[in-house]
Amino acid sequence: MNINLITNVTGFPHGTATAKRINMIGKALIDSNNTFSVYTNCLTHNKYNNEPLGIYNGINFRYLHGSVNLEGRAIRKTFLFIKGIINLVLLLRSLKGIVYIYAQGNLFNVITTFLCKYYGLTIIEEINEWYHNEPGNNLRKFIVEGPMIKMADGAITISSNINDKVLDIKPSINSIIIPVLEDPDKYNSLTRLKGRDYCFWMGLVDGYIEDILLIIEASGIAYSKKCDYDIIISGPYNDASYRRIMLTAEQANFPKENIKLLGYIDDDALSKFCYNAFFYIVPMWDDIRSSHRFPTKIASFMFCGNPIITSKIGEIGNILTHKHNSLFFLPGDVNDLSKQIILLFDNDILYKNICKNSIVTAHKYFSYKSYSDILNAYFKSFDFLN
Repeated sequence: MNINLITNVTGFPHGTATAKRINMIGKALIDSNNTFSVYTNCLTHNKYNNEPLGIYNGINFRYLHGSVNLEGRAIRKTFLFIKGIINLVLLLRSLKGIVYIYAQGNLFNVITTFLCKYYGLTIIEEINEWYHNEPGNNLRKFIVEGPMIKMADGAITISSNINDKVLDIKPSINSIIIPVLEDPDKYNSLTRLKGRDYCFWMGLVDGYIEDILLIIEASGIAYSKKCDYDIIISGPYNDASYRRIMLTAEQANFPKENIKLLGYIDDDALSKFCYNAFFYIVPMWDDIRSSHRFPTKIASFMFCGNPIITSKIGEIGNILTHKHNSLFFLPGDVNDLSKQIILLFDNDILYKNICKNSIVTAHKYFSYKSYSDILNAYFKSFDFLN
């Protein structure tokens, strides 16, 4: 079966969590003898993406607008967006079967959805976030709960909470829950490096700045209790975020020199930093977005076999267990977070048990190989529509 994924929210093959999820789902489908192609109209520059078309891990990819040099003025990006839409029309006119849209409720999603309907193509939507009900998201709410879900034939969701929301809007939709996926072999060749203990965090710094500030505030308390470690942060950031991070460190009495901002790094470097961390913190909050998402980074962290400190929110509470394969802190509670950090440093037996159980849990829930046949059967269930 030929499966064509269309997106504009990430470049390919390299990127952040979105590119990784696309890669893992693609690998799972290829393992079950499907072909998987990615067409992107992304306008965000990534120095590691230097070919406008090619093959990566068996996945065919192409930039619809034909450019990987995505730096420059808004007028140029507008031209590239329009060029990409024109090529999208030409592409969809020539396709048959299933189009898998990964655009998360934006204008490009609407355009692609209507074009797919016009050309009689089966639509499957990726839905792994649910924050459009927050104030100021009226347009996104209209798109997600309107054409994005109501015009789709199927939906791939990342959690049972999101899946239930989708079914409430369109009970007849053919939906499936595919959690965070990771390659279980990715870290096998890595060796542990000696050095200072550090807490590792990765993601979009500007978008999740409050998470990072919470980590620093809690680390200030832990540092005052003789827990000495670095905080290493991987991901793109702007000057304003950098200033807020350093100001928070100063206010929290956490040494600024213990904070390392790596910026955006390649996959190999990211894996090494991830693998050699002493622990990870994945902040969650008592809000709609946290209760419906499942952070992609959790799968990577657990395969590395180091402890995660997070909160029992949404799907996380169905997979992780406090003091078994993780530690939980009350959402957004800096004092409770600091207590869990101190516990990791003070209790070697607990630390080692969490490390061991983390890997077992990762193989049970997050290996892309476990979902190869499941995804294959899901996509084949749409054959009758084509």
